[in-house]
Amino acid sequence: MQLEDQVELEKKIAKVYEQLTTYTSYQWNLGVKKVDALDAKHYLAYNEKGVPTYFEVKKKVKNKIYELYFTNQVGEGTLTYQFQSSAEGTTILQIGLTLQIEGHAYLWFQNKVKRKWKRFLENVKQIEKD
Repeated sequence: MQLEDQVELEKKIAKVYEQLTTYTSYQWNLGVKKVDALDAKHYLAYNEKGVPTYFEVKKKVKNKIYELYFTNQVGEGTLTYQFQSSAEGTTILQIGLTLQIEGHAYLWFQNKVKRKWKRFLENVKQIEKD
């Protein structure tokens, strides 16, 4: 990969990282209607119905990794973003999601997460294009 291509790729990674980690800049995430910052590592994000999800930043390495713990009325889990570039010059964003959900809500939540996850990934791709 050419140096110019690597520099351009690093700029794209930085742009996506900045949007994902600046939780007061949530307009790109259509599933979030409001965010209340509690402090530098904790915030509440409200969905379309006003239901809050509590987030805690567990790990943050600039342009490399961003890990969050989250909990709401349905369950809790961790969300991990890992950023890297490939030898072919493309951005790789690996996203890991771990959920812990109580009993009967599991199937409902699983289906809802799949729909919201797809929309979320589409929103993330749009950040890079803008």
